[in-house]
Amino acid sequence: MAIFQSVLHIILSIQISPFDLREVHQKNGLIAMVSIGVSTLAVVPFIRRHAYEVCMKLHLSIGVFAVVMVWIHMKDRYGLNGKLLISAIGLLIINTMFYGARELFRNITRSQVMAVAQRTPLAGAVRLDFTPPRPWEVHAGDYVYLRAPGVHPLSFAESHPFNIIWWDQDKSGRASRIQLISRVHSGFTKDLSAISHGSLRVLVDGPYGKALNTRYWDNFLFVATDIGISAQMPYLKELIDLQRHPRRLSRVSIIWVVEDDQHRDWVTDEVQHLLDVDAAYMLFHWTTYSKTKIDTTYVARRGRMVFGNPHMKTVLEEEFGKFSGNVLLSGETTATTYLDLS
Repeated sequence: MAIFQSVLHIILSIQISPFDLREVHQKNGLIAMVSIGVSTLAVVPFIRRHAYEVCMKLHLSIGVFAVVMVWIHMKDRYGLNGKLLISAIGLLIINTMFYGARELFRNITRSQVMAVAQRTPLAGAVRLDFTPPRPWEVHAGDYVYLRAPGVHPLSFAESHPFNIIWWDQDKSGRASRIQLISRVHSGFTKDLSAISHGSLRVLVDGPYGKALNTRYWDNFLFVATDIGISAQMPYLKELIDLQRHPRRLSRVSIIWVVEDDQHRDWVTDEVQHLLDVDAAYMLFHWTTYSKTKIDTTYVARRGRMVFGNPHMKTVLEEEFGKFSGNVLLSGETTATTYLDLS
């Protein structure tokens, strides 16, 4: 929207007076527009996914620079346009203060300052388990931003998103223990995986996120690749473990494709727990595909471990043949399709 408004502003301004970079006023306006464009590109999901820390720092620093250039560009800084810009800055400050206060409230109590997270390095990933100072009711789809001051000297200024993959809850329904997991890439997650101490204090900001509506479906098929399992496990927990579902379930299946056989350890305990809870109903079924070995298959407890690259069309057709009634198909975190096979 900011880019669109900037382009529209330039088009309308050209109608009034020719564009001339020799004029300081117009040069500052062009610099402001380019800054807004670069700042916007820094938060495009495809770009941000590959360089999260760099993109967030660029977005913030260039955004501040763009605001300064817009202010310099204005001819009447204390007229309507200037007042609108000052109001926008004021709203941003108020919003930042609100979320800062919420973060402090979430992490500080009379008896505890910040949560203490137990760090568990895994093959290609790192897991954090902690008890939140102020527990809340966790739902599938929730994620949090985490600050971990003990990772490296500047990590207190970095906030990173983590999916809530699992949790234990008390009698009131609030989370008494929360588990996060993240793929180890470069930057923060690499440093987090490599530190020597097994526990560290963390600041939790959240929860954020929006859950899928599972109310009207009899069958569920979840498909995940690699760390995408972290977005699907909470739905399995709600459907099987917590039974947060108003209708009678017929079948809940998950297909998980991993690059390395060792990645199964990311959720082994949680899958076994779901199988134990579901022992009387036999609703939960799982299939894991590992790309690390030659094509072979072995059957385990209500599931299969298949070595080899899956042909997803064939896999899905085979799985759909086991359903009766309507089916919710969820892939990773965003691709969701609703099918009725009745």
